[in-house]
Amino acid sequence: AAAGSGKTAVLTQRVINRLTDKENPVSADRLLIVTFTKAAASEMRERISSALTSLIREDPMDKNLINQQILIPTAKICTIDSFCLDLVKENFQHLSVSPDFRIGDEGEIALLSKEAMDMTMEQLYQDDEGGDFKNLNELLFSGRDDSHLCDMIEKLYTASMSFPFPEKWLDTLVGSFEKGEDIKKSAYGKIVLGYVRRVLEYTRDLTNNMLVSIADNADLQKAYLNALSTDRAQIEYILDAIDRDCSWDEIRRAISAYKPERLGRVPKEMSEDFAVVALKDNRGTVKDELKALSASMCCSEEEYAEDMKNLGPMMKILTETAKRYKHNYDLVKKEKKIADFSDITHMALQLLVKETAEGWESTSLAENLKDNFSEILIDEYQDTNAAQDMLFTSVSKNNLFRVGDVKQSIYRFRQANPDIFISLKDAYEPYNKEEN
Repeated sequence: AAAGSGKTAVLTQRVINRLTDKENPVSADRLLIVTFTKAAASEMRERISSALTSLIREDPMDKNLINQQILIPTAKICTIDSFCLDLVKENFQHLSVSPDFRIGDEGEIALLSKEAMDMTMEQLYQDDEGGDFKNLNELLFSGRDDSHLCDMIEKLYTASMSFPFPEKWLDTLVGSFEKGEDIKKSAYGKIVLGYVRRVLEYTRDLTNNMLVSIADNADLQKAYLNALSTDRAQIEYILDAIDRDCSWDEIRRAISAYKPERLGRVPKEMSEDFAVVALKDNRGTVKDELKALSASMCCSEEEYAEDMKNLGPMMKILTETAKRYKHNYDLVKKEKKIADFSDITHMALQLLVKETAEGWESTSLAENLKDNFSEILIDEYQDTNAAQDMLFTSVSKNNLFRVGDVKQSIYRFRQANPDIFISLKDAYEPYNKEEN
């Protein structure tokens, strides 16, 4: 659902419907309602309470409505962070955490992060007998200090913390280098081919629009039809290569083969017409976009494989550095009895999930929590990351109700992963008003 389309109102109305169901009302204290800000949680509680108040005015003798209104102030309407924090504080004895830990403020967290990074860099330089760490820094960055490398390590750590098992995710990065992954199946290849397809579809649409615009003008047809038709044929040829699942090199050669024909001349009296100028500008855009695609697919399959082989050892060092930074960061935070919100999410996951050879399974605590909630309702689900998604799944009995707008994931709130929401949406049949 798009911004402003009433997603939160839909979620609120679903809560009201569940609370006021005549045959099987759900008690307000058996719902878990999750939002992404404290203000949104407060607004949600107020909306539900107001709706119940209006219903009680209409039927002041309805005992269910009165009981539900009494429960609303203590109902579990909260942010992800507060849900995780409550869970951790209630079960701290099962974790290696002090019972009096607290969430650090931004200033404290920044200082502890710098302390951990300084410690990490000092350790790595001291242990770098073979010079591998120094070579990594020189390979990735030029300059007189290692600040850029520190930034990369911190970003890698932050990205890893958005996954349920951070170190395992870091290992998968190395694996893609070591196993000689097909470039088309690699994350890099998928991103590049996705971009190439979008450019091709854009230039095809732009070319089709130009062809339509000259259809009723003999002079423009004579001057431009051949060049524009050739453009369209070459675009379709490249798209067909992608659709037929041709190899990376075949697609690359198809792109490199693009040769634009020159536009013909229009009568002099037409050369300054707005429509003619716009056509030339649009044709120029098509040419520039298609020529630039060669740079997007800058290496061959063989060159990619060679690069991956050579960079594998460096990637291993980089991910091991991120792991060491995580270890040191955890230590300094533990000494100060401080945690950040990512820590709280992972502490909650430790309580709710255990890793298995097949993946993961819910713990006994998670199984008990499942019995506490008749339904789990989550607002702004496009802002969830993989760790949070697993957390909610671990405490649900296929009773998750999620709303969101994938386009708003552009904000990338705490490493939000829009693919999670897209996969969920694609797993369901489109809504049919006549059938539902």
